[in-house]
Amino acid sequence: MIKVIELTEDLLTGVSEMDKEHQMLVDMLNTVYDLLAEGKREAAKEYFESEIVHYVEYHLSDEEKFMETICYP
Repeated sequence: MIKVIELTEDLLTGVSEMDKEHQMLVDMLNTVYDLLAEGKREAAKEYFESEIVHYVEYHLSDEEKFMETICYP
């Protein structure tokens, strides 16, 4: 896998669960890049729509719950 996007240390939140989810998102975006680089445009589109969109919804919900637990405004 070519890493077009990397979750570098300066981007880490310090919250283990959030950093794991962010890493998953980065890995998924790199997968889309790989599919596109291989000329698999339709597969990239399907992967994006079926996997990434759902994971982003899950992640944002999870992140919102976390923010509530720390009383983030």
